[in-house]
Amino acid sequence: MKKLSLILAPVAVLASQAHAALPSEVTTAITNAQTDLIALFAALTAAGVAIWLARVIYRKFSVK
Repeated sequence: MKKLSLILAPVAVLASQAHAALPSEVTTAITNAQTDLIALFAALTAAGVAIWLARVIYRKFSVK
């Protein structure tokens, strides 16, 4: 475990130093993209649940 932490510590330091200052337009675009992707994920999840529920209802009431 100590060997792993000795390997990962420098990687974490390098990753934390890689952040640069971004223009406000880029930050705004990233925020807008996040909002859009969250809305898309919610819509796809709702559609998946609706399809699953329709299949359950169909199986329960279908005549064999």
